[in-house]
Amino acid sequence: MVFVRRYFKSLDQDFEVILLWVISSKLYLTLLTPTPESPSKVLLKDSEWLWKLAFSADLTMHLNDFNLRIQGETSLICDLYSKVKAFRKKLILFESQLTRSCFTHFSRCDKYRQEAATPFPNLFAQDVILALKQQFEERFSDLDACSSKLRILKIHLTLLLETYLLSYKWKLLICNPMTS
Repeated sequence: MVFVRRYFKSLDQDFEVILLWVISSKLYLTLLTPTPESPSKVLLKDSEWLWKLAFSADLTMHLNDFNLRIQGETSLICDLYSKVKAFRKKLILFESQLTRSCFTHFSRCDKYRQEAATPFPNLFAQDVILALKQQFEERFSDLDACSSKLRILKIHLTLLLETYLLSYKWKLLICNPMTS
């Protein structure tokens, strides 16, 4: 593993981060689906711990998805802010659904519900999501402070793009009048 980390560090920092995210989500999946000969079958008897593991695996997958969406050199800051706001709303949705033990967005929890001996640990999930919401508030407070400027920037960029596209279409029509 050390060699792999050094190799990815020499290439680019982003590769190391992506690799660690993928490894952590694969680890969750491995723990949640033990094979008959695996030693984890004996260790994984605590029903509440398995609930927490399933919840953590599902939440990690949502965070992986969010992480991949906000990356990229061609992303604009106004698009980043829109994605952050959308994920914040997703966290609110998760919180309300998990309070009612609705696992629509948590497939591993939904799967584990059939074999669980104990009820879903709602307080644990609420604490984790609350902590995550607080982290988002702290880390993206700068974006919140300039949200009106970001909205204006997005409108301006959209108008520029539409103007450019209209100009381009007009030039195409002039060059080739047979184009519809």
